[in-house]
Amino acid sequence: MKPKSLFRIAPPLKDREHDEKLDLPGNLRGSGGLGTSFVKLLEDGLSKEGLRDALRKARLPASGTKRELAKKLVKEVEFPADVLSYLNVPALRSICQFLGLNQKGTKSELISAIESSSSEGAHPTRIIRLTDANFSDAIMTNEKLVAEVFTPWCSFCQEMAPAMRRMAEIYGQRIRFAKVNGDFCRATVDKMGVKGYPTFLLFRAGSEVFRNNDNIEPEELESTIRRLLEP
Repeated sequence: MKPKSLFRIAPPLKDREHDEKLDLPGNLRGSGGLGTSFVKLLEDGLSKEGLRDALRKARLPASGTKRELAKKLVKEVEFPADVLSYLNVPALRSICQFLGLNQKGTKSELISAIESSSSEGAHPTRIIRLTDANFSDAIMTNEKLVAEVFTPWCSFCQEMAPAMRRMAEIYGQRIRFAKVNGDFCRATVDKMGVKGYPTFLLFRAGSEVFRNNDNIEPEELESTIRRLLEP
């Protein structure tokens, strides 16, 4: 049986205003974005307790209707692969069954299968997701990089998210913006000596040139980014 595409579970949004009303992260908005269809996938493919379990693992409030729980998980965790990482194996198998995918394999294999089924029409974003596997490569292959090490349960991380998306829209053509979920990228957290969340790391030509883990204000971070862009 041919796997369902996430983009056939729910029709892509045609109206940006409608998308704004859903209050989803910027990188999940717009035609072809994962936002609406991913919420629909979680809502239809998981039990309410499965959603609550994932939210508890992400240390997020786990009350509300099933749709509210699904929307909260997508909105706060932000990257679909990160959402999947908070699900247990039975929940991942439920989603694979719902999508008509192979339900056997390790947690990583199940996540890869689900991600592959959602690649059709994926909406590009100027904020990329980094993991233990690609963090070092990203530092070396991007001339300039801003990386935020965050967790979904960090309130200041949530407050900074709109500012990060705005800065990525403004400066994203000249500097790469990235996020690292500290909850499960423990090797990166340890390697970089991250002591709190959020930690902002700025790199130029592979070398760290700025670090802040002291609740930096958006204006100060933007000013630092502008200096990094100077010749």
